[in-house]
Amino acid sequence: MTRTNTKEAKNGDALVKTSAVQSVQLASAIDVPDDWCSELLDGEEIAVTGTEEMGREDVKLPAWLLNSRKEDVESGRQAADDVFWNTVTERTKDVLRLQILTNHKSKIWREENASNELVVRCSSWDSKTGRMEDDSTRPCAGCPDAAWYRRDDGRRTRRCTDVNNLVALDRDTGEVCVIKVKTTAVKGWRQYYQAVFHNKRRSKVAGRPRIADIPFFAAETVVTAAKMQGGGYTWYVPQFAFGGALPLEEIRAAAEFVRDQIGAYLDRAEKSADVEPDVNPASSTIGSGGSGGGMIDSEEFVDDFDGDANEDLAPPTGAGSPAKRF
Repeated sequence: MTRTNTKEAKNGDALVKTSAVQSVQLASAIDVPDDWCSELLDGEEIAVTGTEEMGREDVKLPAWLLNSRKEDVESGRQAADDVFWNTVTERTKDVLRLQILTNHKSKIWREENASNELVVRCSSWDSKTGRMEDDSTRPCAGCPDAAWYRRDDGRRTRRCTDVNNLVALDRDTGEVCVIKVKTTAVKGWRQYYQAVFHNKRRSKVAGRPRIADIPFFAAETVVTAAKMQGGGYTWYVPQFAFGGALPLEEIRAAAEFVRDQIGAYLDRAEKSADVEPDVNPASSTIGSGGSGGGMIDSEEFVDDFDGDANEDLAPPTGAGSPAKRF
Protein backbone atom coordinates (compact mmCIF):
# COMPACT_ATOMS: atom_id res chain seq x y z
CA MET A 1 0.00 0.00 0.00
CA THR A 2 1.46 3.34 -1.05
CA ARG A 3 1.69 6.23 1.37
CA THR A 4 -0.13 9.31 0.17
CA ASN A 5 1.39 12.73 0.77
CA THR A 6 -1.14 15.33 1.79
CA LYS A 7 -0.96 19.07 2.40
CA GLU A 8 -2.20 20.73 5.60
CA ALA A 9 -5.92 20.06 5.90
CA LYS A 10 -8.30 22.91 5.29
CA ASN A 11 -12.02 22.56 5.92
CA GLY A 12 -13.23 19.46 4.04
CA ASP A 13 -9.65 18.45 3.16
CA ALA A 14 -9.27 17.17 6.73
CA LEU A 15 -11.16 14.03 5.72
CA VAL A 16 -8.65 13.33 2.97
CA LYS A 17 -5.68 13.58 5.29
CA THR A 18 -7.32 11.45 8.00
CA SER A 19 -8.17 8.76 5.46
CA ALA A 20 -4.57 8.62 4.22
CA VAL A 21 -3.18 8.26 7.74
CA GLN A 22 -5.63 5.49 8.56
CA SER A 23 -4.75 3.55 5.41
CA VAL A 24 -1.09 3.41 6.47
CA GLN A 25 -2.05 2.21 9.95
CA LEU A 26 -4.37 -0.48 8.57
CA ALA A 27 -1.59 -1.87 6.40
CA SER A 28 0.50 -2.60 9.49
CA ALA A 29 -2.38 -4.63 10.99
CA ILE A 30 -1.46 -7.46 8.59
CA ASP A 31 1.54 -8.21 10.81
CA VAL A 32 -0.54 -9.01 13.92
CA PRO A 33 0.08 -12.68 14.89
CA ASP A 34 -2.93 -14.99 14.84
CA ASP A 35 -2.45 -16.02 18.48
CA TRP A 36 -2.03 -12.52 19.89
CA CYS A 37 -4.99 -12.99 22.27
CA SER A 38 -4.86 -16.70 23.07
CA GLU A 39 -3.17 -16.46 26.48
CA LEU A 40 -4.90 -13.20 27.40
CA LEU A 41 -8.39 -14.72 27.27
CA ASP A 42 -7.46 -18.26 28.24
CA GLY A 43 -10.21 -19.59 30.52
CA GLU A 44 -12.36 -16.46 30.19
CA GLU A 45 -16.05 -16.90 29.41
CA ILE A 46 -17.28 -13.93 27.37
CA ALA A 47 -20.86 -14.15 26.16
CA VAL A 48 -20.66 -11.46 23.48
CA THR A 49 -17.95 -10.43 21.04
CA GLY A 50 -19.33 -7.36 19.29
CA THR A 51 -18.77 -9.15 15.99
CA GLU A 52 -22.26 -10.69 15.85
CA GLU A 53 -23.31 -8.62 12.84
CA MET A 54 -20.26 -9.63 10.82
CA GLY A 55 -20.78 -12.39 8.28
CA ARG A 56 -19.05 -14.39 5.56
CA GLU A 57 -19.55 -11.47 3.19
CA ASP A 58 -17.16 -9.44 5.37
CA VAL A 59 -14.32 -11.95 5.10
CA LYS A 60 -12.55 -12.23 1.78
CA LEU A 61 -11.10 -15.51 0.62
CA PRO A 62 -7.58 -14.70 -0.58
CA ALA A 63 -6.72 -15.49 -4.18
CA TRP A 64 -3.17 -16.03 -5.44
CA LEU A 65 -2.57 -14.26 -8.76
CA LEU A 66 0.19 -14.27 -11.34
CA ASN A 67 0.80 -11.33 -13.72
CA SER A 68 -0.79 -9.07 -11.10
CA ARG A 69 1.56 -6.06 -11.41
CA LYS A 70 0.36 -5.17 -7.91
CA GLU A 71 2.49 -3.70 -5.14
CA ASP A 72 4.04 -6.01 -2.54
CA VAL A 73 3.11 -4.48 0.82
CA GLU A 74 6.41 -5.61 2.39
CA SER A 75 8.90 -4.46 -0.25
CA GLY A 76 6.86 -1.59 -1.69
CA ARG A 77 7.86 -2.80 -5.15
CA GLN A 78 5.67 -3.98 -7.99
CA ALA A 79 5.26 -7.76 -8.02
CA ALA A 80 6.96 -9.49 -10.94
CA ASP A 81 4.71 -11.37 -13.36
CA ASP A 82 6.17 -14.74 -12.30
CA VAL A 83 5.40 -14.46 -8.57
CA PHE A 84 2.08 -15.04 -6.82
CA TRP A 85 0.38 -12.02 -5.23
CA ASN A 86 -2.15 -12.46 -2.40
CA THR A 87 -5.31 -10.36 -2.82
CA VAL A 88 -5.83 -10.04 0.96
CA THR A 89 -2.36 -9.76 2.52
CA GLU A 90 -0.90 -8.09 -0.60
CA ARG A 91 2.27 -10.15 -0.11
CA THR A 92 4.03 -12.31 -2.69
CA LYS A 93 5.36 -15.86 -2.94
CA ASP A 94 7.49 -17.62 -5.51
CA VAL A 95 6.14 -21.07 -4.63
CA LEU A 96 2.82 -22.22 -3.19
CA ARG A 97 2.62 -25.39 -1.09
CA LEU A 98 -1.04 -26.36 -1.15
CA GLN A 99 -3.37 -29.05 0.07
CA ILE A 100 -6.10 -28.80 -2.56
CA LEU A 101 -9.54 -29.29 -1.01
CA THR A 102 -11.83 -29.11 -4.04
CA ASN A 103 -12.13 -27.85 -7.60
CA HIS A 104 -15.20 -25.82 -8.51
CA LYS A 105 -15.76 -25.18 -12.22
CA SER A 106 -17.24 -21.91 -13.44
CA LYS A 107 -17.46 -20.13 -16.79
CA ILE A 108 -16.55 -16.67 -18.04
CA TRP A 109 -16.70 -14.76 -21.33
CA ARG A 110 -14.34 -11.82 -21.45
CA GLU A 111 -13.23 -9.72 -24.39
CA GLU A 112 -11.71 -6.39 -25.22
CA ASN A 113 -13.95 -3.42 -25.85
CA ALA A 114 -13.28 -0.56 -28.25
CA SER A 115 -10.88 0.98 -25.70
CA ASN A 116 -8.80 -2.23 -25.47
CA GLU A 117 -10.12 -2.82 -21.95
CA LEU A 118 -11.07 -6.31 -20.81
CA VAL A 119 -14.74 -6.53 -19.89
CA VAL A 120 -16.81 -9.46 -18.62
CA ARG A 121 -19.68 -10.04 -21.02
CA CYS A 122 -21.09 -13.00 -19.13
CA SER A 123 -20.11 -15.26 -16.24
CA SER A 124 -21.57 -18.26 -14.46
CA TRP A 125 -20.47 -19.59 -11.09
CA ASP A 126 -22.58 -22.75 -11.28
CA SER A 127 -21.99 -23.39 -15.02
CA LYS A 128 -25.76 -23.56 -15.40
CA THR A 129 -26.96 -19.95 -15.50
CA GLY A 130 -24.96 -17.10 -16.99
CA ARG A 131 -25.25 -13.51 -15.80
CA MET A 132 -24.71 -10.95 -18.55
CA GLU A 133 -23.07 -7.56 -18.13
CA ASP A 134 -26.52 -5.92 -18.15
CA ASP A 135 -27.47 -8.20 -15.20
CA SER A 136 -29.84 -10.32 -17.30
CA THR A 137 -29.52 -14.12 -17.11
CA ARG A 138 -29.60 -16.99 -19.59
CA PRO A 139 -28.99 -20.75 -19.43
CA CYS A 140 -25.51 -22.06 -20.17
CA ALA A 141 -26.86 -25.14 -21.93
CA GLY A 142 -27.03 -24.42 -25.64
CA CYS A 143 -25.50 -20.95 -25.27
CA PRO A 144 -24.16 -19.79 -28.65
CA ASP A 145 -21.21 -18.04 -26.99
CA ALA A 146 -20.00 -21.36 -25.55
CA ALA A 147 -19.99 -23.00 -28.99
CA TRP A 148 -16.83 -23.49 -31.00
CA TYR A 149 -16.46 -21.61 -34.28
CA ARG A 150 -13.83 -20.97 -36.92
CA ARG A 151 -12.25 -17.59 -37.34
CA ASP A 152 -11.50 -16.12 -40.73
CA ASP A 153 -8.02 -17.70 -40.62
CA GLY A 154 -9.49 -21.16 -39.95
CA ARG A 155 -8.49 -21.39 -36.29
CA ARG A 156 -11.00 -22.81 -33.80
CA THR A 157 -12.04 -20.69 -30.85
CA ARG A 158 -14.98 -19.88 -28.60
CA ARG A 159 -16.03 -16.93 -26.49
CA CYS A 160 -16.78 -18.65 -23.18
CA THR A 161 -14.05 -20.44 -21.26
CA ASP A 162 -14.03 -22.85 -18.33
CA VAL A 163 -12.40 -21.78 -15.07
CA ASN A 164 -11.12 -24.24 -12.47
CA ASN A 165 -11.40 -22.57 -9.05
CA LEU A 166 -9.09 -24.55 -6.76
CA VAL A 167 -9.94 -24.03 -3.10
CA ALA A 168 -6.92 -25.09 -1.08
CA LEU A 169 -5.17 -24.94 2.27
CA ASP A 170 -1.91 -22.99 2.20
CA ARG A 171 0.39 -25.35 4.11
CA ASP A 172 2.76 -22.53 5.03
CA THR A 173 0.11 -20.43 6.79
CA GLY A 174 -2.88 -22.73 7.39
CA GLU A 175 -5.01 -20.26 5.42
CA VAL A 176 -7.76 -21.32 3.02
CA CYS A 177 -7.20 -19.70 -0.37
CA VAL A 178 -8.19 -19.99 -4.01
CA ILE A 179 -6.19 -20.21 -7.22
CA LYS A 180 -7.84 -20.02 -10.63
CA VAL A 181 -6.82 -22.17 -13.58
CA LYS A 182 -8.03 -21.35 -17.08
CA THR A 183 -7.15 -21.14 -20.77
CA THR A 184 -3.44 -21.88 -21.26
CA ALA A 185 -3.05 -23.35 -17.75
CA VAL A 186 -5.88 -25.89 -18.05
CA LYS A 187 -3.92 -28.48 -20.04
CA GLY A 188 -1.19 -28.68 -17.39
CA TRP A 189 -3.76 -28.92 -14.59
CA ARG A 190 -5.56 -31.77 -16.34
CA GLN A 191 -2.28 -33.62 -16.87
CA TYR A 192 -1.40 -33.24 -13.19
CA TYR A 193 -4.82 -34.50 -12.09
CA GLN A 194 -4.61 -37.52 -14.38
CA ALA A 195 -1.05 -38.39 -13.37
CA VAL A 196 -1.52 -38.08 -9.60
CA PHE A 197 -5.19 -38.58 -8.67
CA HIS A 198 -7.34 -40.07 -11.44
CA ASN A 199 -8.14 -43.76 -10.85
CA LYS A 200 -4.98 -44.17 -8.74
CA ARG A 201 -6.71 -45.75 -5.76
CA ARG A 202 -6.90 -49.51 -6.18
CA SER A 203 -8.64 -51.61 -3.53
CA LYS A 204 -11.07 -54.45 -3.05
CA VAL A 205 -14.61 -54.24 -1.70
CA ALA A 206 -16.25 -57.55 -0.79
CA GLY A 207 -13.55 -59.31 -2.78
CA ARG A 208 -14.17 -57.28 -5.93
CA PRO A 209 -11.61 -54.80 -7.31
CA ARG A 210 -12.42 -51.12 -6.93
CA ILE A 211 -10.82 -48.26 -8.82
CA ALA A 212 -11.35 -44.67 -7.68
CA ASP A 213 -9.73 -41.27 -7.56
CA ILE A 214 -7.30 -40.45 -4.79
CA PRO A 215 -8.53 -37.32 -2.94
CA PHE A 216 -6.90 -34.05 -3.90
CA PHE A 217 -6.16 -33.45 -0.23
CA ALA A 218 -4.14 -36.66 0.14
CA ALA A 219 -1.14 -34.94 -1.44
CA GLU A 220 0.81 -31.74 -1.19
CA THR A 221 0.63 -29.85 -4.46
CA VAL A 222 3.50 -27.52 -5.29
CA VAL A 223 2.55 -24.62 -7.57
CA THR A 224 5.07 -22.49 -9.43
CA ALA A 225 4.93 -20.14 -12.42
CA ALA A 226 5.45 -21.45 -15.95
CA LYS A 227 6.41 -19.09 -18.75
CA MET A 228 4.15 -18.95 -21.78
CA GLN A 229 4.85 -17.17 -25.05
CA GLY A 230 2.80 -16.41 -28.11
CA GLY A 231 2.38 -13.64 -30.64
CA GLY A 232 5.48 -11.90 -29.33
CA TYR A 233 4.18 -11.77 -25.74
CA THR A 234 5.28 -13.45 -22.52
CA TRP A 235 3.04 -14.27 -19.54
CA TYR A 236 2.91 -16.80 -16.73
CA VAL A 237 0.46 -19.51 -15.68
CA PRO A 238 0.40 -21.84 -12.65
CA GLN A 239 2.06 -25.22 -13.08
CA PHE A 240 1.55 -28.12 -10.70
CA ALA A 241 3.91 -30.71 -9.22
CA PHE A 242 3.47 -33.58 -6.76
CA GLY A 243 4.90 -32.69 -3.36
CA GLY A 244 4.40 -36.07 -1.70
CA ALA A 245 1.73 -37.87 0.30
CA LEU A 246 0.41 -36.13 3.43
CA PRO A 247 0.03 -37.75 6.87
CA LEU A 248 -3.18 -39.71 7.35
CA GLU A 249 -4.38 -37.41 10.15
CA GLU A 250 -4.17 -34.41 7.79
CA ILE A 251 -6.09 -36.31 5.10
CA ARG A 252 -8.82 -37.23 7.57
CA ALA A 253 -9.08 -33.65 8.84
CA ALA A 254 -9.35 -32.33 5.28
CA ALA A 255 -12.03 -34.90 4.39
CA GLU A 256 -14.10 -33.78 7.38
CA PHE A 257 -13.59 -30.13 6.45
CA VAL A 258 -14.68 -30.69 2.84
CA ARG A 259 -17.72 -32.66 3.97
CA ASP A 260 -18.91 -30.15 6.58
CA GLN A 261 -17.61 -26.70 5.66
CA ILE A 262 -16.58 -26.44 2.02
CA GLY A 263 -19.93 -24.94 0.99
CA ALA A 264 -19.28 -21.80 3.02
CA TYR A 265 -15.85 -21.40 1.49
CA LEU A 266 -17.21 -21.85 -2.03
CA ASP A 267 -19.57 -18.94 -1.32
CA ARG A 268 -16.54 -16.83 -0.51
CA ALA A 269 -14.60 -18.20 -3.47
CA GLU A 270 -17.39 -16.96 -5.74
CA LYS A 271 -16.81 -13.42 -4.45
CA SER A 272 -13.13 -13.85 -5.33
CA ALA A 273 -13.98 -14.97 -8.87
CA ASP A 274 -13.80 -11.50 -10.42
CA VAL A 275 -10.70 -10.43 -8.48
CA GLU A 276 -7.95 -10.90 -11.02
CA PRO A 277 -5.36 -8.90 -12.92
CA ASP A 278 -5.53 -7.84 -16.53
CA VAL A 279 -4.28 -11.17 -17.81
CA ASN A 280 -4.82 -10.51 -21.49
CA PRO A 281 -1.27 -10.85 -22.89
CA ALA A 282 -2.27 -8.67 -25.83
CA SER A 283 -2.92 -5.75 -23.51
CA SER A 284 -0.30 -3.05 -23.21
CA THR A 285 -0.28 -3.61 -19.44
CA ILE A 286 0.85 -7.22 -19.42
CA GLY A 287 3.58 -9.41 -20.90
CA SER A 288 6.81 -8.44 -22.57
CA GLY A 289 8.42 -8.67 -25.96
CA GLY A 290 5.37 -7.43 -27.84
CA SER A 291 4.13 -4.11 -29.06
CA GLY A 292 1.08 -3.92 -26.76
CA GLY A 293 -2.40 -3.04 -27.87
CA GLY A 294 -3.68 -5.40 -30.66
CA MET A 295 -4.84 -8.96 -30.31
CA ILE A 296 -2.70 -12.08 -30.34
CA ASP A 297 -3.23 -14.30 -33.33
CA SER A 298 -3.16 -17.57 -31.41
CA GLU A 299 -5.65 -20.21 -30.34
CA GLU A 300 -3.54 -20.88 -27.24
CA PHE A 301 -5.84 -18.61 -25.26
CA VAL A 302 -8.88 -20.88 -25.46
CA ASP A 303 -9.78 -24.28 -24.08
CA ASP A 304 -8.65 -27.44 -25.88
CA PHE A 305 -11.06 -28.12 -28.75
CA ASP A 306 -13.26 -31.11 -27.93
CA GLY A 307 -15.52 -31.30 -30.97
CA ASP A 308 -15.51 -32.72 -34.48
CA ALA A 309 -12.41 -31.43 -36.29
CA ASN A 310 -14.27 -31.56 -39.60
CA GLU A 311 -17.36 -29.74 -38.39
CA ASP A 312 -18.26 -26.49 -40.10
CA LEU A 313 -18.14 -24.04 -37.19
CA ALA A 314 -19.97 -20.77 -37.84
CA PRO A 315 -19.05 -17.69 -35.76
CA PRO A 316 -21.58 -16.45 -33.18
CA THR A 317 -23.33 -13.12 -33.37
CA GLY A 318 -23.71 -10.46 -30.72
CA ALA A 319 -21.46 -8.23 -28.62
CA GLY A 320 -17.86 -7.85 -29.61
CA SER A 321 -15.82 -9.13 -32.50
CA PRO A 322 -15.07 -12.87 -32.65
CA ALA A 323 -11.41 -11.99 -33.18
CA LYS A 324 -11.35 -10.20 -29.84
CA ARG A 325 -12.29 -13.12 -27.61
CA PHE A 326 -10.25 -13.73 -24.43
